[in-house]
Amino acid sequence: MLFLRWIVSNMLKSLLTPWRLKWYSILVLLGLFLALLIVLFSGKGPKILSGRIGGDFPAFYSAGRIVTTVGFNELYDLDQQIKWQKDLFPDRKSYLPFSYPPFVALAYAPMSLLPYRMAYLFNLFVFISAFFMAFVCLKRIIQGLDEYFLPVFTLSFTFYPFLKSNLGGQNTALTLMLFALIWRFASENRQYLAGISLGLLLYKPQFGIPLIGLFVLSGRYRIAISSIVAGSLVITISLFFTGIQPYKQWYNFINWFSTADAIVNGHNAVSWIGFLNAVLGAENKMAFIIGAVCCLITVSIISYIWTIGGTKSDFNAQMGLAAVSIILISPHVMFYDAGLIILTYVVVISKIQSRKIELICFVWLTGLTQIFAKQIGFSPLFFIVVLTFIVSLVHIAPQAMGKKMIKSISEDV
Repeated sequence: MLFLRWIVSNMLKSLLTPWRLKWYSILVLLGLFLALLIVLFSGKGPKILSGRIGGDFPAFYSAGRIVTTVGFNELYDLDQQIKWQKDLFPDRKSYLPFSYPPFVALAYAPMSLLPYRMAYLFNLFVFISAFFMAFVCLKRIIQGLDEYFLPVFTLSFTFYPFLKSNLGGQNTALTLMLFALIWRFASENRQYLAGISLGLLLYKPQFGIPLIGLFVLSGRYRIAISSIVAGSLVITISLFFTGIQPYKQWYNFINWFSTADAIVNGHNAVSWIGFLNAVLGAENKMAFIIGAVCCLITVSIISYIWTIGGTKSDFNAQMGLAAVSIILISPHVMFYDAGLIILTYVVVISKIQSRKIELICFVWLTGLTQIFAKQIGFSPLFFIVVLTFIVSLVHIAPQAMGKKMIKSISEDV
């Protein structure tokens, strides 16, 4: 068995030399670009050769339409959402609820004035740019990432959750970029810029709020306070355009949406509560209780680590651990947000001494298991997120607490 592993390991090393990795990456990205061109020039409107273009983008595009036509007060009227999405689905029977805050719809309003395909292409360009910018930020703070920038970028971009997110109009790339900006600015002690970036991350409160709490616990009060100020400023500016009524309607809408989405879309959930709801039932009390207990344990662990580590420990290790923890504890996290575990792995890979290639290949391949989620009724990626959490506790938690690593377990495997 050990001999077989030695053969496989040496084969991988010979096939994955720096020069080959660079050209593999270029060819993969070129292939994706050509495939996208073929898709964009096939069919008409939302219809393409393989079905429909845009993934979840119709929800955002139609929200912009509603804002620019009937106004913000109709944004969370489900009949209006269905009406403005009819021509965005080839069968004219499907629809996707828009559940984001009103200021997100405000951002999509100018885009909705463009033809659907052009708007989708522009949206894709923005997210790919955000994805690229995230890695530009990370390469300055993660040791070794600069040398393998293109292969790491390509592997991450083609990691199934991110590929589906970018092509499907979801905004995980924007979340990744904001995480990276917070990370870089905090590492460079540019605390107010880190706080502004964290304030913008509040567009997804399930990610922004826990991270603010961790910065408070670690004693980085300027970042936490400036993030609250920045987030409040964004809401204040949006209130000037929207008024207060759409926010009240949004609050009522997400209460309905969270329950409905747990039933319809539960097989894509990757958090503790989301996964248990998918397995035991969306309205199962035991699922909520067990999920809440798991969340509490996870929150306690990550809070303890950040509190003990404070401002003197390895900040990269703290952020790597935080990324995967927040995925697990947030009540509403879909599989495409699981792509954020790459933030954990860029830290882990930079710390361990061996089995790096095997670990990277394993994580990338397991991303493809999400293809079977609908058939089995839950997201297999949940187990990968949990495994990532365990890996982070083993390999980087001691450094996040300010302790020296004794010995990487990967050296003993």
